[in-house]
Amino acid sequence: MANLNFAKKIIGGRLTSSPELRSTSDGTMCTNFTIAVNFKGKDGVQRSDFFECTAWGQTADFVVKFFQKGSSIFAVGTPHIRKWTDKNGVEKEREDMTVSEVYFVDSKGEMPNAAPAAKVEAPKYEELDLEHENLPF
Repeated sequence: MANLNFAKKIIGGRLTSSPELRSTSDGTMCTNFTIAVNFKGKDGVQRSDFFECTAWGQTADFVVKFFQKGSSIFAVGTPHIRKWTDKNGVEKEREDMTVSEVYFVDSKGEMPNAAPAAKVEAPKYEELDLEHENLPF
């Protein structure tokens, strides 16, 4: 009998706040961020789910450098169930995701606080003499 253990989660939404880079005592970079995903419920009312995410190493550095509050983001990772007991003795649990891949969704001009796109001039073409005798074919 095969022993298959596999879990992967894909989330696309917007960051609820700008991520901040931290490091562990051994110098490993990490960041935590929340992705809000909007959807319409069965009753037609707009709702949002919020997904807690953690990125490590180069992925964390990438997220902090290129994403900020309001940025659209597409993240892929491994889900984890976190269980704890709060200060009132109530047992709680929450699903978090350790992010391994992150992708841009917005174009550069659509990103929050993006600098205006540089003005690009149309290329200039020279007129060609297209008489039959001058054509190379």
